[in-house]
This record gives sequence, structure tokens and C-alpha cells, in this order.
Amino acid sequence: MMNLLLSKTTQIVLLLSPWMGNSLPGIETTNFENTLIQQFLQNWVEIAVPESMNRSSSENNHNRGLDDNQNARSRDEDEDEDEDEDDYGSPTNRTAGTDRDNCPATTLPLTALIPARSPIFTVSESPTLWFYSPYQAGQVEVGELTYVNSNNEQVYRGFFELPDDPGIISLQVPETSSLELTMDENYHWFLRLYCDPRDAFSYVYVDAPIRRVAEQSDQGIGYDDVTDIATQFTQNPDDGELKESWQNLAEMLDLEEVMQKPLIDCCEVED
Repeated sequence: MMNLLLSKTTQIVLLLSPWMGNSLPGIETTNFENTLIQQFLQNWVEIAVPESMNRSSSENNHNRGLDDNQNARSRDEDEDEDEDEDDYGSPTNRTAGTDRDNCPATTLPLTALIPARSPIFTVSESPTLWFYSPYQAGQVEVGELTYVNSNNEQVYRGFFELPDDPGIISLQVPETSSLELTMDENYHWFLRLYCDPRDAFSYVYVDAPIRRVAEQSDQGIGYDDVTDIATQFTQNPDDGELKESWQNLAEMLDLEEVMQKPLIDCCEVED
């Protein structure tokens, strides 16, 4: 994985090197760190550069995440403005938008297997997240999973590769990571799939809040509920009761079409 990313980084730097002189057309060089090129390079080069040499990469990446979150909320609020005020929680951004990506067209979008509205709970320090990815490995350069805390600080960032075929995948922060969700603290995760190594903003994304609690809540469906059923169904796909449980979960999440897709043993997140 690292060798793959390093080779992509080298190609990207060579591609952009003519633009990295003292004069950037239409861009104020006195504010270079906030330019599109700098953000682009941080998105890829920081994988290979020691942390001490990174220039505010975590802050910039987090700010992009906050922009994603804000834009997602605006889209969902517009879509749900006619819903009853008594609906449970605020909208999640569980379905990828198509407003700023160059990723291939798909019949179904990137979708997180979570309720349409928050809050969503977990009892785990490092919960498993489930997604439907409509893309295959050759269509996406790399996937990125990030967490931010209630102070808007990025507390985790990891990368992964997609499987050969579209399907439902699971992601979990590796045990070697320092991320541990603190009890009764609010966090927010972001999943991005980057489709074009030449464009740092060529991605699709989903995101949602997450909160760790002492025991599973009876308030709606939590992350662990999805994991429990998905894990059992993956291990015993021919079990009639588990198949019915999976179908019932799909109905409760209102994701019947998405959850008809195959469950794939993937993916491994790397720090």
C-alpha cells in the first residue's frame, strides 16, 4: 500500500512541478498554504512526508471535512424540509452527493448502512462501519477514513483500497491505532473515495455523527446493531433466519435496494 501511494505521489509532484514556481496564475503566493495546489499536495504527499515536515496538514484536512459536513447538512436539510418536526434526530449524510466529483457514474451511490437520522450510538472504542461501494478497485485510487472530535480536531486518518467488485464492505480502525472513542463524547467520521490522483477534490463522500455509550441504546438502530447482523449473515449467508433479519434491517434503514448487494470481505484500513 505504501509503495503504491509513494509512486502515485512522485507522479503527481512531477505533474504539478511547472506550477510550483514563484508565480502562480490567479493565486496570491503570500497565502500559498490555502491554495488549491497546496491542499492537493497535502492530500497525497503527507502520506510519505514525516509529520514534522507537514505544514498544518491535519488542520487543513479537518477543515475540508468540516466543509463536507456543512455542505452535507445543507443538502439533507433541503431534502427533508417537508418532514415532520417529530422525526428522530437530525439528518445524516449517508448517501454520497454528485455535486463535485469526477467519479464514474453508478446506478446506486456510495451509501453508509446507518439510519437516515441521528443520533447513532456504539458501545465500542473502535466500531465497525458498513458501506455499500458501487465502485471497483480500478475506478478509485484510494479510500480515506477520518474521525474528528467535538472540538473539531482530527483524531484519526487512515487509508484503504477497494475490492475488485462493487458490494457491501466494512471498515474498522486498526487495533494498533491510538484512536479510542471516549465514553459519552461526540465524534464525527468521514469516508471519502478519491477517483482522480490529479485532482484532490475529485471524490465522493459520506459522513455521520457517532457517540460511544455504556450500553446499546433502544433509541433506534446503532452501529453495533448493523455489525451484529451483518457479521452473522456474512458467516452464514444460507441461514433463513439471518437472511430474514438482514432483510428486516434493510427495511428499517429504508435501504432495501442497497442491501441486496453482496457482502464482501473487505477492507483493511492502514494508518
